[in-house]
Amino acid sequence: MRRKYLEELNSARAQLKERLLEAFVANRRIYGAPRLTHELRDSGINVSRATVSRLMADLSISGACGRAKTITTRPDRHARKSSDLVQRNFSIAETDKLWVSDLTYIGTREGWLYLVCIMDAIQVRILGYSMSDSMDTQMFIDCLDKARSARGKVLMSDTIFRIDHGS
Repeated sequence: MRRKYLEELNSARAQLKERLLEAFVANRRIYGAPRLTHELRDSGINVSRATVSRLMADLSISGACGRAKTITTRPDRHARKSSDLVQRNFSIAETDKLWVSDLTYIGTREGWLYLVCIMDAIQVRILGYSMSDSMDTQMFIDCLDKARSARGKVLMSDTIFRIDHGS
């Protein structure tokens, strides 16, 4: 009696593994245990998530996790690299000797929003900023114009302008 029960159980488990593998492949090998459990239940198989997890481990399969990383910085390999005049020494004694800038990507429901800021390193004050839905040169020029007008100067010949190149 016990032997017959174990044979039926093993046969049912083998069929369940087969259906589980079919559902996994049909869903591009992405679904994990919770979604596969839902798929199997929708097809009329009453199974728990723990059972699906255990069978997936037996089959050495797992769902895809996380999202694809969005690459936001693509530097031009052929562009000439400018020399680092600051060399990470941000202790400047005078205002308008060192301006630092950074670009930030802000994810919104409508897409990416780009924000660029310019700051005086000695005063730690934002001199200018600009936002745009596209990362173009005009956004940087607008930001630089705002920073120069905040200082009331058109020509900044003694100012070092450092832009973070990302990591």
